[in-house]
Amino acid sequence: MLGTSYMLLRLTRIAVIPHLQVGHESQDRHRAFLLHDPSIGSPMPPCLKGISLPAVVIVHSQCLSSSIKQPESVVRCFRQPEIVNVVVAASQAEYREIAVDTSNSNAIYLGQESNRFFNPVFGPRMYGYNKKGLLVYIQQDPDISLPELLNECKDKINK
Repeated sequence: MLGTSYMLLRLTRIAVIPHLQVGHESQDRHRAFLLHDPSIGSPMPPCLKGISLPAVVIVHSQCLSSSIKQPESVVRCFRQPEIVNVVVAASQAEYREIAVDTSNSNAIYLGQESNRFFNPVFGPRMYGYNKKGLLVYIQQDPDISLPELLNECKDKINK
């Protein structure tokens, strides 16, 4: 019996350690991508000129068919009239359908070259611009709920 327990423990250690290392590498890669974020205090990109300030902006960079986020989360974003939904995904047709079905949506459709202004390492991703048009908020965690994100962002943009 002792031999079986020892073998099980030994197998468990071998199986668990590589899994932890992969998770750690993934977190490091995520942090490395965040280093390319626009700087807090930087001016609003020219592609957003003309939007009302202060502004809550959500950038949608992934095609809905390949996104890990469910289309329902995108619909919730489009239902919020105070959110400017910026779509830079390669395939925008699904987003346009959602906008048509959502009467009070506020959407802007841009080419993928606009990704360089936002660094959308995950999507959708929220950004906040104050009344002077300066970036004051960038979403860091993709797993925060929309109501919580809105509260955080609004606190920053209205200061």
